[in-house]
Amino acid sequence: MPQRKKPAPSKPHDPEYALAYSTDPVPQKRCGQCLRPLPECVCPRAQGAAPPNKPAAVRLEKKGRGGKSVTVLYRLPPNASYLEALCKFLKSSLGTGGTHYLSSGEGIIEIQGERQSEVLELVKKFDAKKKH
Repeated sequence: MPQRKKPAPSKPHDPEYALAYSTDPVPQKRCGQCLRPLPECVCPRAQGAAPPNKPAAVRLEKKGRGGKSVTVLYRLPPNASYLEALCKFLKSSLGTGGTHYLSSGEGIIEIQGERQSEVLELVKKFDAKKKH
C-alpha cells in the first residue's frame, strides 16, 4: 500500500513545516499573529512599538560614494513604520534627501551631507514628540 503524502500547509508559514533551505542570507524573525517578517508586520501592537533603550549612533561615510558625504544614523529599532516616520521627519527638517533600510536586525537611516550634530538633535526632538 503506497504511503499518503502530507496535505499542503494551510498557512504559508505553518510551524509544522520547517524551513529546510533558504537563499536569504539573514533569516528574519516573524510576527506570531500575522506571520509576516517583523519589519513588515501590520499588527497594532507592533506599529506602536517604542524605540529600544540603546541610544542611536551617528557616523559620517564618504567611501564608495563618489566623494560625497553621507550621515548614517544606526542602532535604530527594526520597526518599519518608526523608521519611515523618523526618516521623513529628518528629511523635511533638514531639507535634504535620505533613505532608510534594515540591516542585521537594526534600522539604518542615511541623510545626505555632513549633518551629524543636527541629526542627533532632531532624533531627540522626534522621540520626545512621540512620547507626548
